[in-house]
Amino acid sequence: TPEIEVRKCDVLNPNELRLSLHDASEDTPILCLQDRVVFSYISVLESMAWIGNWKYWIPSKGILHARLKPLARKIWGSFPDHAHPLDKTNWRVLHNKGESSRLKDAEGTLKIEEDSYYYMKPIAGMGSEGVIKVQGKFLEKEAEQLRKRTQGPNSSDDVLCVNVSNLIFNLGSDILIEEVLVGPEFTVDGFIDDKGASMVIQHKESQIFSTFIGDGLVCSPPAFHDKVIGAVASRFKDQIVQESTESLIKSFVTAGLRALEINNWVFHAEIKLTSDGPRFVELNPRPAGGLLSLTAGYHLGLDLFELCIRSHLRINSLHRTQGITGHIPIYAQQLGKYMGLTNLEVVKMLDGVMLQEQETIGTEISDLSQENYLAFIVIHGNTHECVRTKANLVMALVKPIFESKDI
Repeated sequence: TPEIEVRKCDVLNPNELRLSLHDASEDTPILCLQDRVVFSYISVLESMAWIGNWKYWIPSKGILHARLKPLARKIWGSFPDHAHPLDKTNWRVLHNKGESSRLKDAEGTLKIEEDSYYYMKPIAGMGSEGVIKVQGKFLEKEAEQLRKRTQGPNSSDDVLCVNVSNLIFNLGSDILIEEVLVGPEFTVDGFIDDKGASMVIQHKESQIFSTFIGDGLVCSPPAFHDKVIGAVASRFKDQIVQESTESLIKSFVTAGLRALEINNWVFHAEIKLTSDGPRFVELNPRPAGGLLSLTAGYHLGLDLFELCIRSHLRINSLHRTQGITGHIPIYAQQLGKYMGLTNLEVVKMLDGVMLQEQETIGTEISDLSQENYLAFIVIHGNTHECVRTKANLVMALVKPIFESKDI
């Protein structure tokens, strides 16, 4: 194990980050996995005199393409060409009122209708952070609130403005608006290199719609033979009907990675199979977070964060495991003091079930606008039906206990 030196600095400030790395060289591995910090990280690396001889190359161009969500949408919309786009999702960018356009042809063309619903998200948000569903007539009002949450009290344009391919994005004020995609949702994690992509596909079999949008039961690998998935796949207008759902997802995600110029790197993608073909919900140049990372890691046979470090150091290793893995998060959907979960001892005795508490008993839950994980459950089984049966049993047994009023 190499010796590790920890240096504290404001990683959102390129100048401070540069100073902390003043003695780095072409032999120094420098890895960043935190979403927003990536912009400072790449800016600093590219300014280093030794960068042309750096032993620990990263796909910096592809990482920037992926992290700036409107730019990724623009690239997918014209790959391999405008007549046959990889992803036809409609989108547009909202600027501050009175601000002139800085993005030329990366503005998007989505037409907003007052009574329709859209997804609103920060242009470089971390996964589902800050993503909300909004009716068209309330977009400007909600965009202003999202800007306040994104910028924070100490933000400045020097930190928040990013220039990529002569397009200037403001991470604090630019807001991405996308059409609402309908269809089964999958998460795809893995590693891509010159030989192709090795990936694990997980099916989000159910979702929770509360004051936030969260995952219910997620299974890996998916039950591709399920009628609902097969029915959606058979309606694709631009795909070969005979192609299996699994190979369709793999070819789509691989094409999306190639289009963004991501190679020799880990990735986390979320897609939906709509009636018009597959669509990206997001594609990130990093491992998945939370439970998705855990269950994908089971099937890759390697922790995804370890995989990212291995890829950085050019040590690659992937091994598949057998069986079905499912996971369920338990969220706080009530305000008040969290006092624990019911029937914990019973659940711990169930075969193939692991429950891990995330929140401390006595914690005050004061905000339900985001995912508050209280615990998560991981389930192993030989079949999808076995996993679903265990999941239903566990969810009937495990209930959060609160010391206060309902919302």
